Amino acid sequence: MRFDLLLIVVLIVGALVGGAGAQPAPALFPITVNDKHGMIDRDGKVVIPPEYNEAIVFRDGLARVARGSKVAYLDATGSFVIQPQEAATEPFSEGLTPARGRDDAGKFGWGYIDRTGRFVITPRFADAKPFSEGLAQVAVADQWGDVKYGYADRTGRLVVLAKYAKTMPFSAGLGRVEAGAGPRVVDKTGADVTPPGVDFIGVASEGLYRVWNGRKQGYMDSAGRVVIAPQFDNAREFHDGLAQVWVAGKYGYIDRSGTMVIKPQWDVAEDFADGRAVVKVGDKHGYIDKTGTLVIPATFDRAMKFSEGLAAAKLDKFYGYLDRAGTFVISPRFMWVRPFNQGLAMVGPQGSRGMYIDPKGRVVWDSK
Repeated sequence: MRFDLLLIVVLIVGALVGGAGAQPAPALFPITVNDKHGMIDRDGKVVIPPEYNEAIVFRDGLARVARGSKVAYLDATGSFVIQPQEAATEPFSEGLTPARGRDDAGKFGWGYIDRTGRFVITPRFADAKPFSEGLAQVAVADQWGDVKYGYADRTGRLVVLAKYAKTMPFSAGLGRVEAGAGPRVVDKTGADVTPPGVDFIGVASEGLYRVWNGRKQGYMDSAGRVVIAPQFDNAREFHDGLAQVWVAGKYGYIDRSGTMVIKPQWDVAEDFADGRAVVKVGDKHGYIDKTGTLVIPATFDRAMKFSEGLAAAKLDKFYGYLDRAGTFVISPRFMWVRPFNQGLAMVGPQGSRGMYIDPKGRVVWDSK
């Protein structure tokens, strides 16, 4: 029987079990068998048999599976939590998901169901999107059928009035909205906290938003204060406490105060992760630490970001995995690789269509 791996990023959202002896939250990983989708657990056990035409999304502790027009939700053991139905189609987020149903007057609308499938927010919106940071984007139609978006809390109360043509999920305490004045940001009371002189606002990362003033880029915080004035021709979001900036044709790194902690000197550089960042020296790749010191020599043909203490790097034709000291702990023998995520990584050995390995390089699930 022919097997194949679904090469998508595994979407896993879950909290760790608190207290002494805490165990990692349940995680599921996608597989395909003869173009049918299923999922395995960390031990390689098939939890959801590969029998679905659509890719499965595991989020908020539930897996969304679909067959035809119907959608069901399964837990981390593969058991049905919500039987196949047509009211809800989105993955769960923060314990709720949008669903279509009738209000008390029998009129169709969108509301929210919990993990039992029970409506906890009565269907009354023209549209509804998943929750983020305790608020959800919802739409209200006027008597002419014109739809505008705002934000509702977990009781269904509209806390940010539905007056925007477009909204984005709340992130780092702010929601990005679009109105006649262009892109803006609002706080959870609906107050517009867009700083003056800002033309565009990017996504939040580590509590800071990248902002533009004309062609120059800087950063603002979740209160709407510009904390690093727009001054860079190019910049990236913050990762691991530092952000790449481009000055006079070279990349360097700033901290959250805007101080240049690694002077611009790299033609190619990547975001920091686990205290390391990939840089290119000549035609080879290596890793610097947060002082800018090349702590892993530039000897690799390709290199990827660290994830869960390991980073994929390529020598000649094959990839392996390095530790933070730059030592191959999983020898180069793979044609393609993916970062470690929740304890497993997808790799493609020569002559194989793909497999999952653990941090020791042991095969957990093989496509053969």
